[in-house]
Amino acid sequence: MIAHGQKPTETETSTYEDNDRLGTEPLDELNQHRVRPRSFFDDVGAFHKKFGLVTAADGPPTHLPLSALYFRLGFMIEELCEITYALGETDLTIRLRKVRNDLRALTQLAQDDSMSVGNLALVADGLADLVYVALGTAQLMRLPFNEVWDEVHRANLTKERASSAEDPRSTRGHTLDVVKPADFRAPDVEGIIERAQRRAR
Repeated sequence: MIAHGQKPTETETSTYEDNDRLGTEPLDELNQHRVRPRSFFDDVGAFHKKFGLVTAADGPPTHLPLSALYFRLGFMIEELCEITYALGETDLTIRLRKVRNDLRALTQLAQDDSMSVGNLALVADGLADLVYVALGTAQLMRLPFNEVWDEVHRANLTKERASSAEDPRSTRGHTLDVVKPADFRAPDVEGIIERAQRRAR
């Protein structure tokens, strides 16, 4: 597996598809002979596969059961809470936690066989925009995000699938949860940031 941004070797390139043409002539000319290296999406797919979760390779695009949808939406709000808390935005964090708790309550109430509905294309577009904005924020903060991602991905792969919604290690109370084992080693993001700051001096 190659690192993010690293040029793949001839052998590695055979496993990746060519970049899609991007709609503007200069970018088309630049990208038409390039291949897509390992992506963040590929890493998350590997994470899902390891823990027996559905991946994009398992079938055609589809909606989620309501329980899974509310779980994932609450999960996204939870991560946003981590950001606002780390930035010292206490009041905003409290408000976001209320939204997260409301989604958790909906998760518990949802029937397993009830499916979400709506426009899948708009959902996909919204998810892409959400990721794009998150990465843009990392760019604005000058974060060494490829290094941060690789370290977080390493740590995530050492986690374990929750045994059930009642698993005491799961703070989210859902069968889709992946939890930290007793010997979990947290990602050293602080060390990455410190090294990047030293390099910039």
